[in-house]
Amino acid sequence: MKKFLPLVWLLIAAPAFAQTFIVAKTGSDSNSCAQAQSAATPKLTIRSAIENCLGAGDTLQIRSGTYSENIEWFTYTIPTGTAGNIITMMGYPGDALPILDGDPANIVSTPGSIIDFYEQKYWTIKNLKIDGRNASSTGITVNASVLGSYHVRIENLEIYNIGVLAIFVGAYGVDILNNILRDGGQYG
Repeated sequence: MKKFLPLVWLLIAAPAFAQTFIVAKTGSDSNSCAQAQSAATPKLTIRSAIENCLGAGDTLQIRSGTYSENIEWFTYTIPTGTAGNIITMMGYPGDALPILDGDPANIVSTPGSIIDFYEQKYWTIKNLKIDGRNASSTGITVNASVLGSYHVRIENLEIYNIGVLAIFVGAYGVDILNNILRDGGQYG
């Protein structure tokens, strides 16, 4: 029995296998998550990839193009990472930065952010452009109901055309690094 104990410990302690999923304007949301791991058969929308494929430790790579959709916790389920398995959403390496400009139909939604996190933890968002022309208030919101550290990193983004705030943070443990904020609204 003692011989098997180290093997059982290894299986319990091993982190989940991280996967990379791809979204592209040439994709299809009918592609499975397994298919979306290939640049030849990506998902079409960020929402489909986040809602159906992403889990702790996974990466979502977004090909260049303009994505008119909102990433909002109150519209669909956004997963949470863990300390050893951070979720990353990023521009596809080597491509021009993708643009997230929000869904014009959601411009009156509350709070009206292109990316709106509430209680999501252990995320990195990087190498994207956020065009706020279809946001009623904010480019990115990271908020929480309970004080605590949320370990969200926002880096290398270009955020512009925002009505009120480029980034709103209502949680601890949010790192904002190397971003370009321009053409801001009421509070820059």
